[in-house]
Amino acid sequence: MKTNKLLVASAAATMMMTGLTTNAYAVGATGTSKATVHFDLPKDAVPVKDPTAPEKDMERSTDGGTVDNATSAGLSLDYVTNLNFGENKSIEGKDQTFETTTTEPFIQVSDRRGTGDGWNVTAKVDHFKQGETETLDGAKIVLTQGVAKDAVGHPVEPDVNPDIELMAGGDAAPVVIAKAKTDDKLASAAGLGTWIISWLKSNNAASKAELVVPANAASEGTHNADITWTLTSGV
Repeated sequence: MKTNKLLVASAAATMMMTGLTTNAYAVGATGTSKATVHFDLPKDAVPVKDPTAPEKDMERSTDGGTVDNATSAGLSLDYVTNLNFGENKSIEGKDQTFETTTTEPFIQVSDRRGTGDGWNVTAKVDHFKQGETETLDGAKIVLTQGVAKDAVGHPVEPDVNPDIELMAGGDAAPVVIAKAKTDDKLASAAGLGTWIISWLKSNNAASKAELVVPANAASEGTHNADITWTLTSGV
């Protein structure tokens, strides 16, 4: 009998200890671990996108100028457009306006910094020249109704200047502004990712890129002027 009583007591004690141990693990046990990720600023070139379908890379030849992004990791001016205004037989004693023959006039900017600091682009046109001689005095390039598009549909797009006048030999003019973030949330910044700012002519609408030459300023021959597009961080 004593042996049985000892066995029963031992079993009861074991059950009590097991129950206490189970409750201790269920109520009071916690642990902490870490999740870690690291990003580097991208230094690779962004492919030039199709201005009519920004989700696609450009597959055909383009009328692009030259860009230098050697010191702009994460913020880059990927493409700038040449503007050709064609061969014109008319030299008249009145103001003349010529539409661009460039099929797809656009520029492309990429902001992959992850800071939300914003950015802006200005443009400046030098004097038209034949050789070393300045020509087309008073001429100006006019860009109107520009549109900003991106490939992923970011909700905060840059603000494109709707009426840009670039006087030959004049000061730089604002082209597009991407505002910085308005709070601590990166998504509130404009111009994140890759953006195309275009002046594409649609259907029978008037050209959005034109050259205006004053009366008695045109002369025979080819006239060239450099357009300088400048991308700057901030607004």
